[in-house]
Amino acid sequence: YYAKATFKKLNSILGEQKDEEVAWTPDIAMFVMKQHETKRYVTYLSSYMSYLGGPHGGGVEYGATFNKKTGKKLKNVLKPHSEKALQPILREGVASYFRDIESHNEKDKAKIEAAVKQEMESLFIENGIIPLPKSGVYLSPEGLVFIYGQYEIGAYAIGTPTFTVPYNKIEKFLSPEAQRLAGIK
Repeated sequence: YYAKATFKKLNSILGEQKDEEVAWTPDIAMFVMKQHETKRYVTYLSSYMSYLGGPHGGGVEYGATFNKKTGKKLKNVLKPHSEKALQPILREGVASYFRDIESHNEKDKAKIEAAVKQEMESLFIENGIIPLPKSGVYLSPEGLVFIYGQYEIGAYAIGTPTFTVPYNKIEKFLSPEAQRLAGIK
């Protein structure tokens, strides 16, 4: 039902965009894939990408974890009001994302760290606080996965900063249900 309704809506949108005198063609792609499954939970990753004109397209990724016993979505993965206390973890996570990118192009560790420092200084953050991702976080066997959207914390060119924080580093910030589903308690 939802796939058919979405397809109908997208066809309507794309039909409105059609202009024979324009050299570009609009494009939209959506999919949902199972990312992880354990005895306690299953996590799906939803991706939406579009190009509707302009210098580049856009996209959003969203992860959702479901309790296999109840079938309900895990809504509160992190304890409320933990954003400030999570800053060291978020800073290291974002830096690790940049470090991974830089290490593909550069082997000199000093140059990698200089580039990471420059990227960290160019983030769009207020008062030095990296916000929690708007699309939330999700459970994986390796730890808690954070995905930041395009333009959420930096320029389009940085991509979608994504990183995993091992449970032993973040468990005290997880809600009791997230701890139980992750197998921590």
